Amino acid sequence: MPEEKLLFVEKELKRWKRPESPKLGTALVFIGGKKPVVVYEGERGPTQGELLWGKYNTFYEVDMGDRSLELEEKLPFADGLEFRAKVELTYAVSDPALIVNDRITDAGQLKKQAIKVMRRTSREYTYEQIGEAENIIAAIIKDEVREKGFKPIISAFVEISGDKEISQIKKIV
Repeated sequence: MPEEKLLFVEKELKRWKRPESPKLGTALVFIGGKKPVVVYEGERGPTQGELLWGKYNTFYEVDMGDRSLELEEKLPFADGLEFRAKVELTYAVSDPALIVNDRITDAGQLKKQAIKVMRRTSREYTYEQIGEAENIIAAIIKDEVREKGFKPIISAFVEISGDKEISQIKKIV
């Protein structure tokens, strides 16, 4: 599996050197003292005066580009059976200040939250409700992604499958 590129990089702010304007597909998030967090996107960066009077000492370069998340996990269902779930999601940062404040550095943290939500939700459904479970889990993952400061670019795709033996047992019963 290729190494995941970090969502943001912390950079030290030099007192008399103004950082370059944000590159295409990035945002700059400035944090310092008791000042409010300031975000710059597009071609506009902070002015020298904003840096001097703002008392900012740190800034973060946040990658706003599209990213992919794929995961496979075994999920428990209400009838005691376990199924494999595969999730595919394309997303991007929508709230760079929230990403920096929550210290969400990579997709690993997003995966952990998605797995937790999937496992909790799957326990409410049985084998016969797999289709409904897929739709509900996809919607919940989409909501979780938004709450964490991301935006889904393509809707979450969730596929739940079981072993052929389980399918055969259920058909017999």
